Amino acid sequence: MESQPLPLWLSQRGTLSPLHFYASLLTLTQLKGEKTFLLFAPFSGLSQCYLYPDWHPLRRRSQLSIDDERIRNRLHADEATLSEGDVLIFPPRWLHHVESSNKTNYPESITRRYIYNASSGLNTETSYGARCETWDNTTDHGTTG
Repeated sequence: MESQPLPLWLSQRGTLSPLHFYASLLTLTQLKGEKTFLLFAPFSGLSQCYLYPDWHPLRRRSQLSIDDERIRNRLHADEATLSEGDVLIFPPRWLHHVESSNKTNYPESITRRYIYNASSGLNTETSYGARCETWDNTTDHGTTG
């Protein structure tokens, strides 16, 4: 497993990062301030989140706000607040919404995205559509009626 370079994320107080997910494993380490995450398991209704299509520049993002009733009333979210020194591990396809705390200006965090390589025996295809082909072909996507 390889990792990409470490990006440093700076944000202003109260900054929002709308519903989105990553196709690969990711860790986030909070260096300064606090961030609150609403986390949605991949089989809790990802298909109901009105994601942008794969060809769109905002792919892996929801077209809906976290306040939209289709999100609030249909999906269960787990909440986690990270403080300085906390680490959060995002398995692939976990939809999440992030809010920076109003307590500290310019909260800082570092993320590390892990990429599977051929020596691990896992898929190395770079297109999102190809990586999710197996998931798309399953009969149970975990959605509820």
